[in-house]
Amino acid sequence: MFSPLWSAVFTILFSVTGVVSLVSLVRTRRAAPAGTPFGTTEVVEIAHLLMSIAMVAMVWWAAGAELTWAQIAVFAVVAIALLVSLPQATSRAGRVDLAGHAVVTGAMVWMLVAMPALMGSGGDGASGHHHSGGAADAAAPAATPEWIVVLNGVVIAVVAAFAVWWIVGLVRSSHHRARHVCHALMAGGMAVMLAVMAV
Repeated sequence: MFSPLWSAVFTILFSVTGVVSLVSLVRTRRAAPAGTPFGTTEVVEIAHLLMSIAMVAMVWWAAGAELTWAQIAVFAVVAIALLVSLPQATSRAGRVDLAGHAVVTGAMVWMLVAMPALMGSGGDGASGHHHSGGAADAAAPAATPEWIVVLNGVVIAVVAAFAVWWIVGLVRSSHHRARHVCHALMAGGMAVMLAVMAV
């Protein structure tokens, strides 16, 4: 579905974000008193872990419709839960962070929904590389609808903006630096992956 180079890049990148999210989740739970329910921090780490796994899988395997819709449902619920928790943030920066995580999780929903149309347009899509003429050309997929291309560009821009936000947070912060790196990589990697799908 992707070129070998992009497959390797995305696999490494999202494996890193998955490992960092898992380690952060384990450390947070160990530090919490026994019986403490999951808080927003844990929900964010779980979301990043699940997105990392989903995107690595997406690079190498085409999921069936049932699994794809199950993922869409899960990430949509998580995105809504993060939006609902916005009033709980105690600072402006905290609200922007939560909004960013909600947007990135929502972008994951968009990626799952739009991937067939984006990848069918040519570029790195598997169906766009194996036509040699004649009947095969007649069976070539239709171009991606313009509204999907435009909306995909908007999603890329917004997600990339939050990647910059977390990079700035990394530079300014003296703590939670691994999380800032993870969040920036997740958002930036997702923006690049959406862009590659549309090429």
